[in-house]
Order: sequence, then structure tokens, then C-alpha cells
Amino acid sequence: MDAAAKEALILDLHAVEAVKLGSFVLKSGITSPIYLDLRVLVSHPRLLASVASLLRTHAPLRPPLRRPLHRAPLRRRPLRRRLRPHAPQPLR
Repeated sequence: MDAAAKEALILDLHAVEAVKLGSFVLKSGITSPIYLDLRVLVSHPRLLASVASLLRTHAPLRPPLRRPLHRAPLRRRPLRRRLRPHAPQPLR
């Protein structure tokens, strides 16, 4: 994804209010200045696919989750479905 496409993605995410700026305490306890609201992102399939593509290329894959995919909370399923066909190992 080139710089212009990344900038367009950022502007689109901001336009649909999928990105929140502030101070957020994540489930892991880490404080983050940025929050990506997947509940909003699910309503925009094109943006969801773009974010999944960007994550595939830039985010390292972590070890498989302990829970199987069919028991994952609903908020994670759409993104995992987009990542699954391109993952080098199965997502669990």
C-alpha cells in the first residue's frame, strides 16, 4: 500500500468515525492514544478489507489464540475472516 492509499484510508477511517483519539486503557492494561472501533468498521466492508490488508503486511502474526475461532467474540470475527485466507498459519 503506497503513501497516498494509506492517507486515503486514514481520511476514510476518520470520516466514518472508526478511529478515536484520546487516552484508552486496552484490555491488556496498556494505555493507547488511538482506538480503532471495529464495531464501526464492520459496517464498511471496503474499509475493513483495507485495514486487514494493511495489518497483514505490517503487523507480525502472534501465536495462535487459545480459543478456537468459532468461539471468538463477535467484534473480532469480521477482521479475522479478512485475515484468514492470507495468513501463513491458521488463525485459531
